[in-house]
Amino acid sequence: MVNEKEHGGEGGGHHDDDRGPRVEVLYVNSLKEVAFHAEWNDTFAEVWERAYRELKEKRKEGDKFQCRDGSVDLTPHLQLTLRQARERGICAKRHFQIAGPTGGA
Repeated sequence: MVNEKEHGGEGGGHHDDDRGPRVEVLYVNSLKEVAFHAEWNDTFAEVWERAYRELKEKRKEGDKFQCRDGSVDLTPHLQLTLRQARERGICAKRHFQIAGPTGGA
């Protein structure tokens, strides 16, 4: 897991600018997690698709891309870049999750 002190914690000053921002994505259905370096100009949609590839999973109907803490559903904002999200303070730690629909019988 990431040591937040090494990676700048919640605010700016991340040490990942040389290789691009480091993102972590948890797939809630399987509890599998991936971490990779993206580009600042990558959109949430691109990060989401790469996460599926890295996880070796396929998108399921009803899946949502969210901040890890579940506070923000990013699905309506998939065209935001990681740079724009950082500037707006959205998911500052770049810890995301893919959550499927709840319920069922």
